[in-house]
Amino acid sequence: MTNHKAIIKIGDYTFKSFNIIYRTPQGSLLSLILSTLYTTNLLNTTKQWEHSDLTMYIDNRAIYTTSYTMNMAAIKAHNRFHNILEWLYWNSLEANPAKIELMMFKK
Repeated sequence: MTNHKAIIKIGDYTFKSFNIIYRTPQGSLLSLILSTLYTTNLLNTTKQWEHSDLTMYIDNRAIYTTSYTMNMAAIKAHNRFHNILEWLYWNSLEANPAKIELMMFKK
């Protein structure tokens, strides 16, 4: 799709045209739309999860898990993360290792 231009129109408002490059640039309005459309099915794959959840906002995702022990919560989160990595792989996407972190909270 390189060497093409795109225009986004929402309702009566038309955004200024922009060049399409190999990847959509960070912050691009098109990036928001494509990310939402392309990853919606990822949420459907997580409906079967028990005591775990996936939230998504644009290109940010968070996996939440609960358990009686910190160790079991970490194991669940690890397993869920691998489920997502597999989905990303089969959909020609990948996670950025520099942006991955684990946070644990204890009551």
